[in-house]
Amino acid sequence: MFHLFHSTNTAEVKKLNKDHSTMDCIALKVVIEHRSEKLTLSSGIPSTVEGLHETVKDTFGIIDDFTLHYLDENFEAVLKNANEEFGKNGTLLNNPRIKSEILEKLADYMYGYTAYPTGLQIGEVAEALVKKHPCLTEPGSRNGWIGWMYSLKYKMGNYRSKLRSLGFPDVTCNSLKNKHHEDRAPAKNIKKARKGEVSFLPHYPAGDSREQQELDRQLLIAESQKKDCTAIKNLMCKTFAHRRQDIISLQMSIKDIMDRWPALFDVLQVSAEFQRITTRNLEPKFMSMLDLYSPKLLSLFQAKKGAAGERHRAHMSILLQSGVSIQQKREVIIRCLIDHLGEDASSLIKDFENAANAPIDVQEELADEVMKIYVLRNEDVSVNEPTDVGIVIEGITVLSSLGDPSRACCYLLGLTYALDLRYPKNLKYSFEFFQKVLLELDPGNLSNKVQRLKNYLCT
Repeated sequence: MFHLFHSTNTAEVKKLNKDHSTMDCIALKVVIEHRSEKLTLSSGIPSTVEGLHETVKDTFGIIDDFTLHYLDENFEAVLKNANEEFGKNGTLLNNPRIKSEILEKLADYMYGYTAYPTGLQIGEVAEALVKKHPCLTEPGSRNGWIGWMYSLKYKMGNYRSKLRSLGFPDVTCNSLKNKHHEDRAPAKNIKKARKGEVSFLPHYPAGDSREQQELDRQLLIAESQKKDCTAIKNLMCKTFAHRRQDIISLQMSIKDIMDRWPALFDVLQVSAEFQRITTRNLEPKFMSMLDLYSPKLLSLFQAKKGAAGERHRAHMSILLQSGVSIQQKREVIIRCLIDHLGEDASSLIKDFENAANAPIDVQEELADEVMKIYVLRNEDVSVNEPTDVGIVIEGITVLSSLGDPSRACCYLLGLTYALDLRYPKNLKYSFEFFQKVLLELDPGNLSNKVQRLKNYLCT
């Protein structure tokens, strides 16, 4: 089996058919990005690696340079035989070359999920490896796989270095020369997927370039002014890689992002961007899960004792009125939920009453806020429905006319993904619940507080 790597494509070449009676014709399977092609070599595999390199390059029109790596085609057979020997007489496999190939292959697969796996994830991979192939058990370690974990950790570091030299964006963004001066330390401010992102920092599409996507970005601004929804949708999808470079690699401010990507600051485009990053449908998933858990959450809040229970019941009193909308019910649940998790709802949601003779300038009032949801109501209107609900980030109103605070929470979470923002420390449990329980992104790693709440909701 062969692996091909270069800056925009990762290709795997695998022998499909080999007639041992004649070496003239060889069929190879070539996998480039997400497409699979068949390569037939009528005269057999070229006698040199350089010859195979040129053949693959010419056949599939690969312009950029890449590296060709050879892996033993009998690799799986060796492990199978070694496992059988272990089952018979307990003989362990002790072959440095096989171990090196195993580590290389595991690093390749792990990179497909994340370029920066956690220590827990690496340990789980090492444990699964020894469980599947007991012939690889380490007789001197306490659990049989701790040495594999450390070896795999260092292999991932070497693997990232190799990909960095080939220009892979999700690792080159963390090279010292691409960091800010104050962050130029290997382990400081690592840019990586932290919230269950599937597509964190993608490559530019094959045949496309930064220069071309910059032209597309300028065209997108022109189409945004025309409000051509179809053109905006297509160009936003096409320029995804370029936009992620701006947001993650260049770490632009919110003001600069709004200037360069004004089309992003729209609920439809936030939803589309969130889906590109996570594959989840933002608002339908968030609201359906919130509604699913609503009965148990309300029951929990109603039964709460002490000062917190008093605050919950004060919020819930509006639900005793007739004609309460689903939006009002969701708002009550969101406010009580934040309080139940030991956090202050006013740290996230700021209420304003707008007098007819003295209208409030929300952006001026929230100019110093890093992340806030505002709810604007008219004080002379008996109806409790807000006149405007929006989101302010870094003192700038990024979304408005969202209807109700629960929807604003949903889109604020979407913006943290689209703009690669960290959750506020004083609201970490609330955002953890939004992400891991409601949207089910990275749901297996919960804090004790959120885990207890989820256990209650799932019983």
